[in-house]
This record gives sequence, C-alpha cells and structure tokens, in this order.
Amino acid sequence: MDGLACILFTSGSTGHPKGTMIERAGLNNHLAAKIDALSLTRTDCVAQTASHCFDISLWQLLAGLCVGASTLIIDDGTLRSPSSLLQAIQ
Repeated sequence: MDGLACILFTSGSTGHPKGTMIERAGLNNHLAAKIDALSLTRTDCVAQTASHCFDISLWQLLAGLCVGASTLIIDDGTLRSPSSLLQAIQ
C-alpha cells in the first residue's frame, strides 16, 4: 500500500499555502480508525457535510464506502437549514 493517495492544500494561514502529501497507508489507517470508532457497517449512510476543501471530507466521503455503506452528499443550502438537514438525514 505504498504510494500517494492525495495531496491536501493548506489554507495558507501562514501566508504560504502548501500541499501536504497523504500516503495511502496513512489514509487507510485513518479510515479504519473512523470505521471502528463509528462502528460503520454496510447498512449505514454517512452524511458528507464538510466542504471538499477540508481534510474531514475525505473520511466522510470514503469511510462508509469502504464497508459498502452509502454516502449522502449534503449541499450547502440544506446544511444551513436545520429542518432541511433533518429531513435529508431521515
């Protein structure tokens, strides 16, 4: 499982945005930890709520898929409306 999985770019809060290389083994370990911590199974559905600009979006997108679960991508408008978010999750 050697090799690069992806590159995440920092926000540049230091004034110098830079890419951080995420290796496949590290991503796999992180996903396995999330799957274990959340007890995800193929019957679950993970809500993808984080912007793809944040590292959290990786596990939200991939963890459920790793165990055969579903991933529901929630749009910004739905996220901003508690009743719409509740309806989408249900």
